[in-house]
Amino acid sequence: MISAYETSKLPQGYYTYGGTVLLRRDTCGSSQSLLLFMRDIGMRWVSAPGATGRKNRFGGAIEPMAWAEFHLFQSVKGLYLQSAEVREDFLAVRSSPKRLLASIRCYKRVKQTLMAEHESNQILVILWNTMLAFN
Repeated sequence: MISAYETSKLPQGYYTYGGTVLLRRDTCGSSQSLLLFMRDIGMRWVSAPGATGRKNRFGGAIEPMAWAEFHLFQSVKGLYLQSAEVREDFLAVRSSPKRLLASIRCYKRVKQTLMAEHESNQILVILWNTMLAFN
């Protein structure tokens, strides 16, 4: 029998996926854990070493509600963020309290209803279109 841990991991190597940051959590040291919702692989927790402190190498790409092209590496220990290129930061949404609250509610609902590591490309497109409507 194959354990759930073994089936949830990608084969070791480098990957590039487009998507958004659903949630960000500080971890020990200068790293953060990001809950990313990405095209073709769904929602995954990713470790972002060096994401806090004065020399944040990822910039605004790790902010919740930022849409980016994520460059990842799957190692034996876990999935790591190597770099990210911001595609849309939705600053106009962040500048309006009403739009920000509405978008936070959408992100929270998506996070609650998605199954981890399940491909949900249609939901990703709907979330993108919703964010464009708020913009």
